[in-house]
Amino acid sequence: MTTSQEPRNYPFGEAHRLDLDPAYEELRRTEPVARVRLPYGGDAWLVTKYDDVKAVFGDLRFSRAAVLGKDVPRAVPNIQERSSILSMDPPEHGRLRKLVAKGFTMRRTEQLRERAQEIVDGLLDEMEKGGAPADLVEALDMPLPITIICEISASRTRTGASSGPGPTRRWRSPRSRRRRSPPLATSSTTTSRAWSRRAASRRPTTCSARS
Repeated sequence: MTTSQEPRNYPFGEAHRLDLDPAYEELRRTEPVARVRLPYGGDAWLVTKYDDVKAVFGDLRFSRAAVLGKDVPRAVPNIQERSSILSMDPPEHGRLRKLVAKGFTMRRTEQLRERAQEIVDGLLDEMEKGGAPADLVEALDMPLPITIICEISASRTRTGASSGPGPTRRWRSPRSRRRRSPPLATSSTTTSRAWSRRAASRRPTTCSARS
């Protein structure tokens, strides 16, 4: 493994449409495990190749729970104090995942298909009304899963058990309440799905650099 003498500042530039900053591609070719300097907390290691990222996520020596309440390298000023399922390590993380997974079996997911399509169609119709351009993530990718999860939770709260999705109020982010993004003229979810798959396949990960 080779490293640069001076850590690069991270995060890099913002993505342009579906294209990430060229620095990611350069590092994948020349320095797949690179030392970077984040705005808060100091230096970290940036892993950009798929196999390396997979190895980090599967190695129990890398802990998320261990950094709670600590001044570790991060992109935001606030130090994470509260634990959530995203900050847990095995076996606690696995225990909660099993509980959540019961609501997302193949049979349960199939029951949600019709209602999910209604929600998608409604969000896309709303985008079409104003014309292009629009923030596809804010207008579709973010409200869709939040709305589905809220409807599942509301259904369980009303009946004490899962009995199918029910109507709920449309979710809006604080940003969308302040300024509505112009809709994007489109007639399917193909663009959103392609963006999500592409972003997930190219997403790097960072690990704290301990010296």
